[in-house]
Amino acid sequence: MEQIDLEPRTAEPAVRALIALSVGYPKPEKVDRVIGEYLRRLDMRLIGFEIDDELVGYVGFEVSGLAEAHLFDLAVLPVRQRGGIGRAIVRWLRESEGFTALRAGTDADAGGFYRRCGFVTERFVDERWPDAVR
Repeated sequence: MEQIDLEPRTAEPAVRALIALSVGYPKPEKVDRVIGEYLRRLDMRLIGFEIDDELVGYVGFEVSGLAEAHLFDLAVLPVRQRGGIGRAIVRWLRESEGFTALRAGTDADAGGFYRRCGFVTERFVDERWPDAVR
């Protein structure tokens, strides 16, 4: 897989559609807000992953220390899911970017994915997100 910086490509329909996969209730205005946050903050990055020139996945994260990152968004095209791409993205963050501490907030549906990637999960109680796991 090839890694690409998505920040200059956020207006492309394929990029917006992929970002929408990881945004709850992905109305265009909400996708715009998420993209805007990544573009405004110097400590946040949007990295895409391509196979044979097809954008198949992406990760959005905040660099929160010398070797620490907080994953806010991770998505893989539905037709490419369960093929190891998500796991490869997490591995890329650890190996290529050198992050030794990764944090992620997610819903209960994705908790199993993160556990299989080596994350330790704990229940996160917030009435706004009753199914959240960290």
